[in-house]
Amino acid sequence: MSKVKILYSTCGGNTKLVCEKVAEVLRHGAVGAAGGEPGAKKMGASEASAYGIEGKAGASVAGAKHDVELFDVKVADSPEKIGEADVYVFASPTYGQGELEMYFERFLQKAAEWHLEGKKCVVIALGDVKYHRDYLFEAANILEEFLKGKKAELIYRPLKVAMTPIPRLNNVIKNWAEEFAKVL
Repeated sequence: MSKVKILYSTCGGNTKLVCEKVAEVLRHGAVGAAGGEPGAKKMGASEASAYGIEGKAGASVAGAKHDVELFDVKVADSPEKIGEADVYVFASPTYGQGELEMYFERFLQKAAEWHLEGKKCVVIALGDVKYHRDYLFEAANILEEFLKGKKAELIYRPLKVAMTPIPRLNNVIKNWAEEFAKVL
């Protein structure tokens, strides 16, 4: 089990929604069909419903369960308020011509002295085509460059979500989180 801290910023709530879905998958493991992996926990009907797979009693939850905490960098605005973790997830929307959300930008300025050398990290970026298409996921590039500059270990490909994440929560985002969990 890994201790995972997800740091995010959000204005409209989309980045928070994505981070909550990733946290849910990391906390509970991958949800699969009946049978599943050897040793996987079988679910009853009410538990299956809680996972959004109604009518699938007997489905399984597999994989390690991780200790996950979410931090809105608007509130937890410095590394000292975040604390230590085995893995850090940095999540921000992209605004305008390739800019981080303002509170994440401020957080990174305060994190200039944060020692992340050798720390396992991953990035989540959201984008909206109403801004310049060339910068759709620039938040991922900015965050990865920050982490590389800190000599952090980027352990998995970034999750990039365009437009509203709602139709992608139980497929693209869930699948990404399940694959990410495998490298923890």
